[in-house]
Amino acid sequence: MLSAFLAMIDSESNKDRFEQLYNKYKDLMFNISYSYLNDYHAANDAVQEAFLRIAKSIQKFEQIDSEEVFGLISVITKFAAIDTYRILKKPKTEPLAANTKLFKSFDSDCSENFILQEIYRLDEKYSSVLYLKCRYGFTLNEVANALNLPVSTVKNRLRKGRQLLAEALEIDI
Repeated sequence: MLSAFLAMIDSESNKDRFEQLYNKYKDLMFNISYSYLNDYHAANDAVQEAFLRIAKSIQKFEQIDSEEVFGLISVITKFAAIDTYRILKKPKTEPLAANTKLFKSFDSDCSENFILQEIYRLDEKYSSVLYLKCRYGFTLNEVANALNLPVSTVKNRLRKGRQLLAEALEIDI
């Protein structure tokens, strides 16, 4: 299966990075997926979907051993598992649905860690978009690909999530 993902990637350095990432995190990704799905085959499907999403944005994964990559892979895998669950249980439903500029707008009153904690407290459909945008600097298209959502949905959830976060922090944006 690794060769199918490598065929999607253009540069040799990105292929090497993806292969390292694949070998290092495949077991972790399976465990995350299995914890949501409790089904071996469904968990494997979710891991493959997560790797597909990762392959599409492999340039974001610069340091394979970093905490950021670990967190990013965990988030992508979690949402791939949720999407797989929804496909299995409700085939007609849409999948579930954070930006450095957001941190700058709150910077005077709050620390980045405090803001991230507040993001986690939001409804999951807003927190996931904000987290990828704020923490990892994903573009709207990259967030849409990672969470398997239309860009318009990502824009709406980002806007609403910012509003909810500002209310939670009692700050005007």
